[in-house]
Amino acid sequence: MLTHDCLCSNNFFAASLLMDIAAVRRGVAGRGDRQGPKLIAVIIGETLLPTLLRGGHVTFVGPLSPLSPSPRLPAALLPVCNTPVIDYVLENLVLNGVDEVTILLNSCSAAQTIAHLSECRTARGKPWMLSDSIDVRVIECARRIATLADAADEMRERNVVPQNGSFLLVPIDTVASFTNLRECYQTHLERVRKVSKYAATLLCVSSRPALAAALRNSLVNHLAETEEASSQSPVSPIGDSGRHGVLSIQQTSDMLRLRNYPAPVLPRERHTMFVFNKATQVVTYMARLESGEEAPEPPAVVFSSSAPQSVRMDLLPTGYLFCCCEALSLIEFHIRDLYSFLSTSLLGQVEIYGNVFGLIELPASSSVVESISSAEAYIQCNLDVCARRLFPMTRESCFAEALAKYAVSSTCETVYLHTTSKCANNSLMGPNVVVGEEVSVPASVELAGTVLGARVELGDEASLRSCVVMEGARIGRRCMLQGCLIGPHAVIGEGAELSYAVVGERCVLDGVTTNGTPLVVQHQAIECDAEDTIGADSDSAEGHKTDKVLTGASGRGHVLEDRYSSNILPTSALFTEDPVARPAQSGDEDDSSEEDDEQAVFRRSIQRHVQAALLQPSRIESSSYDMSTVCLSSGFGYPELCEIVTELLMEHLLGAHRDESPADMVEAARDLFHTWCRPFYNNFLSKNQQPNVDAMVATLEGLCGAIGEVSCPLRCYGPQLVEMLYYGCDDDLYNERGYCIVSGESLIAFDAEMEHRLQVLQRYTAFNGGRDKSRGVAGLLSSDYDTTSSSTSSSSSGDDESRDLHEEGKVLVAVSCHCFIMGVKDFLDAE
Repeated sequence: MLTHDCLCSNNFFAASLLMDIAAVRRGVAGRGDRQGPKLIAVIIGETLLPTLLRGGHVTFVGPLSPLSPSPRLPAALLPVCNTPVIDYVLENLVLNGVDEVTILLNSCSAAQTIAHLSECRTARGKPWMLSDSIDVRVIECARRIATLADAADEMRERNVVPQNGSFLLVPIDTVASFTNLRECYQTHLERVRKVSKYAATLLCVSSRPALAAALRNSLVNHLAETEEASSQSPVSPIGDSGRHGVLSIQQTSDMLRLRNYPAPVLPRERHTMFVFNKATQVVTYMARLESGEEAPEPPAVVFSSSAPQSVRMDLLPTGYLFCCCEALSLIEFHIRDLYSFLSTSLLGQVEIYGNVFGLIELPASSSVVESISSAEAYIQCNLDVCARRLFPMTRESCFAEALAKYAVSSTCETVYLHTTSKCANNSLMGPNVVVGEEVSVPASVELAGTVLGARVELGDEASLRSCVVMEGARIGRRCMLQGCLIGPHAVIGEGAELSYAVVGERCVLDGVTTNGTPLVVQHQAIECDAEDTIGADSDSAEGHKTDKVLTGASGRGHVLEDRYSSNILPTSALFTEDPVARPAQSGDEDDSSEEDDEQAVFRRSIQRHVQAALLQPSRIESSSYDMSTVCLSSGFGYPELCEIVTELLMEHLLGAHRDESPADMVEAARDLFHTWCRPFYNNFLSKNQQPNVDAMVATLEGLCGAIGEVSCPLRCYGPQLVEMLYYGCDDDLYNERGYCIVSGESLIAFDAEMEHRLQVLQRYTAFNGGRDKSRGVAGLLSSDYDTTSSSTSSSSSGDDESRDLHEEGKVLVAVSCHCFIMGVKDFLDAE
């Protein structure tokens, strides 16, 4: 048990910690003394995660499921070292001089969070809702906040931020510590004044040390594998002299040379490549590398002394964003998260609307940002608080009163003991341990990198490493836990072995399986039956039966269905795998020459994204952004893009419906263009809210070229298809602006362009514009080539003929549409 001398020593350490917090407070200006414009922050108090409807209840699927977020444990109240994460977020904002904070919450989590903010005292002496340091208000949202678009709609409807100016957007699932937020805010405002249509500034931190360590480890591992494969026999640690336990200098040097550096397997946030202007810090390209996703198109960066560019892969987004209030209107209904907003709404439409954003790199020496993106990251966040990387931070009134709630152990400065806890003097604890309220730690228990909540019970000889155990949980005798997250009131039976598991609230794991062997659980998420966690009666609840094989004979719980799967790419993959797939090599000379053709490369790049969107229509919006990025990096414009996409869509239609009648094909084309009208064409066929006539003309060319072959079943249906693009694929759009995909002005321009091309073909070839009904186009072309191309090679002649056939087929289809276009022109003139 704790002795009197130990308590006195602990109180001394508590007093020293209190002085540390006071010193930080003295460095922060009071609200009345702050200089500069008011800094307003908006905290999205819910994690932006996918949702599922389970048993009539909407549940979030996140990295900490089934524990949080949940009705019993909202995201804002997730404990970090036994203090809700919202306290850490607010404390950091106070230290950075934020004046006002608005917290957006769902109705299911508002009551508990408001109770905490209005009743629990902080290290500053008052609850947050009554604080003298910052104005805190909570908004219970009318809609469920599941995406960034939901939060933006709520902010606009509730007038959370002023119509002009800027505010700080803060995520709830990131614990951060930095002190230069006011300076960053001034930099953001300066850019808004100097850079046209500057919309936002993203705060980032560098992960260069972790990247360097991962690179070295990759090289070391490869070198070790090479040396092991080349060596005939293993090297003995015994020297030539035969003395055991003595290593030679050469052996010691080899061991140090092949030693791995400590580096996290997964980064705090997804690896993101940024290309930005070094002078203005405006981002011109942004791509996030994720596992399981198609690799983004590589950017083409032009380096010049007049506009120096920087390419960075070491910058990790923090989730903190300075945003202009006017930019809220750019967050449309399909925007899920911050990356989607920056990549799709801003970069993806920069050529249309011209909105841009920039970066600010926070100094690595004074900035710590921990994103709770996985169970491992959450545990590490707790350990970083213990290690004071995020210190000093608030822990309710832990170090703020005369009788502190927590004290530092006399045996280790990173072990924190609640004053009501009872720990044996010879217990093995540390480093980075928190022992909560009314917890007894037996002498035979081993704790390292572990946080224990209030009233946790520990059995003798238990061993816990890198774990978080929440309130009321019971750990049995001789249990071994590694990297686990144990929920409130869960029970782990005697002798169980758990590694990297998430055990939900009130789950019970028996110490032995049904076969009598010790229970071993690895890399599993376990939740309790629905009737026990929700409190519904057994007749109406749709609970799952307990998996006795998993939990043991006396256990309660089952494997979590639809467990959250992280797509964060391991750091080592950046150095061992090619994130951009290489094109298949071919020995054919024609293929290699086609590779050198920039247009062919551009078309193949667009084709990959179109195929992905055709397989999954919900991805058309994101594929459109990827295609716009290809345009920016390859030097092609939106007209070329729209022409190629239209050709590819028609090729897909002709292949998928080749056994159907032409009339059915036309109806299928109507459905296809209706699907692609808003998410694709609507973005690229307008410029500054005006019709992009060049892109519309190119779209019509792509349509006519795709059906221009003599054997195409839709070759005679050009007028119907053009009519469809004009007013037949989206009635609402036509009623709103007078056209669907192409405007009447673009139809007239297209007709004039095709008339000019017809005259050129008639002047320089035997082409007659389809007026000679006795001779097909192919016959005309073959006779023409027989008399003019005798001196050329057969391969060159074939290529030229193919190109002329495509052009003449396009013109023939366009000629057939002339009467319809003239009717549109007369209609517009009459208006």
